[in-house]
Amino acid sequence: MNPAFRYILCLGLLFSCSVTIAQVQFEISVNAKQIGRKDRLEVKYDISGSENLSGFKAPYFKDWKVITGPQNGLQKININGSKTTIVSYIYTLSPKSTGTLIVPPTGITVNGRKMECKPVEITVAKQDHLDDVIPPGSRMPGSYYLDNEDNTSEFSDDILKAGEDPIRKIRDNLFIKVIPSKTRCYLGEPVLVTYKLYTRLASKSIVVKQPSFTGCTVSEMTTNENDPEKRKTETVNGKVYTSHMIRKVQLFPLQAGTMGVGPVSVENAVTFLTSSNEFRELYYGMDAGKEFKLTLSTDPVSIDVLPLPDLKKNTAIGNFGITVGLKKNTIAANETNALVVTISGNGNFRSVALPDIKWPANTYSFDPVETEDVDRLSFPLQGTKTYEIPFEVSVVGKTSFEPFSFTYFDPLKGSYHTISSPRLQLTVTPAIEKKLQQSVAAITNKSLAVPQRSHGK
Repeated sequence: MNPAFRYILCLGLLFSCSVTIAQVQFEISVNAKQIGRKDRLEVKYDISGSENLSGFKAPYFKDWKVITGPQNGLQKININGSKTTIVSYIYTLSPKSTGTLIVPPTGITVNGRKMECKPVEITVAKQDHLDDVIPPGSRMPGSYYLDNEDNTSEFSDDILKAGEDPIRKIRDNLFIKVIPSKTRCYLGEPVLVTYKLYTRLASKSIVVKQPSFTGCTVSEMTTNENDPEKRKTETVNGKVYTSHMIRKVQLFPLQAGTMGVGPVSVENAVTFLTSSNEFRELYYGMDAGKEFKLTLSTDPVSIDVLPLPDLKKNTAIGNFGITVGLKKNTIAANETNALVVTISGNGNFRSVALPDIKWPANTYSFDPVETEDVDRLSFPLQGTKTYEIPFEVSVVGKTSFEPFSFTYFDPLKGSYHTISSPRLQLTVTPAIEKKLQQSVAAITNKSLAVPQRSHGK
C-alpha cells in the first residue's frame, strides 16, 4: 500500500463508544481494537459539540501502564457547512497483560451537566506486535501528510544537475525545525512549541514519529481548519522556503527542573528532474525523474522550568481579573440563592481555583458548579472560568459577604498580584412558608368570625 495513502486512510479509522446529551457527544476512541502485547494504545476521550467543559476526571487505568497523558487536543471540523468542535484528552498506554482489557470510562461536566462515557474492550494478543496498528500520535489533526509537489512552481531546486549528490541536495533544501516560544519559563507558565517543515523541493512528506513531552500537560493547537500558519512562504538565512506547520502545542510544566520536548520525524520522498530532461517530457508530464527518500528528525529540546518564588496557596499562573456578584440581592429566608465568581484573563486555566470564601453566619453553602469558556487555539489561553455556588440563609435581616482575595503570579513580570472582591450586601425577608401560613390563618379567622347583629329598640 502506498505510504501516503495509508496515512491518509488513518484519518478515517476510529473505534468509539459514546454517550450523547442533545448535540453533545462524549466518547472513547482508540487507535486499534486489537494490539500486540508490546504495542502502544492511544486512547482519546473525545467531547464533541461543546467547549464549555470542566471537571474532567483522570481515569483509573487498572489494566494499563500510562506512558504519556493526558494531552489536550482541539479540532474544529467543517462538514458540509456544519462546524463541529472536538475536545480530546489523550493518553498513550501499554498493556499490563494479554487477553481482554478494559479502557475505563470517566466523567466530565459539559454545559453544567455531568456526562460519563462507556468503557471499551481491547484484545491484547500474545504476539509482540500486530500489523496495521496505527502508531500513537499518528492521528493528531493536520500532521500526517504534507504534499509539497507544487513547489516546482516556486523554486528551481528540484533540478538535479550532473554530479550533484541528491541526498546532500535534499538536506540543503529541506529541513524540519522545532520552535519553542522560550527555553526558560516558570512553573505552570505556558510555552508554545511549533514543529515546521521548510522546503524548496517537490516532495511528499509523511510524519512517521510524533514528539513526546515529559514533565508537562499538553494542549493541542493543531487543527484541520485552513490555518494561514499551515502553509506560507518564509525566508531563512537569506533563502526563501515554503513552510508547513506539522504540529503546534501549548505545554504547561508540572514541576521545576527540565521539561522535555521530544523530536518529530518526517519521511520525505523527493523526485528530482535531471538537466537532460527534454522540454517535451516535462510539458506532457511524463516520468522524467527519480525518487529519493530521506527521513529527517528534529533535535530534542529542553526547557528550564523555574520554581515560583514563595509559592502561595491556590496561585493562578497568568494575568487575571475577578468579578463577584449575587444572583439575587433580596431573598426569603431558606430560599436558594447563588454567589457567582468569574475569573477572566489569559494564562494557565488549569491553575485557576475557586478562592477561599468566608461565609456569613447562618449561611449554608452547597457544592459549586464550575463552567469554563476558553479559547484553546489562543496563546496563551484566553477566556473565563465561572463558579456558581448555591447557598441559603436562615435568619431574616441584612447579611454581609466579606471581600475575599484572589492571587495570581504574572510570569511576564515575575511577580505576584492580589485582587479582592467587593463587599456584597444581601437582604433576607421572612420565609415564604411563614408568610403563606399567616395569610391562610388570616383568611381562616375572617371566615370563622361570628357576625354581630344589631337589635332594634
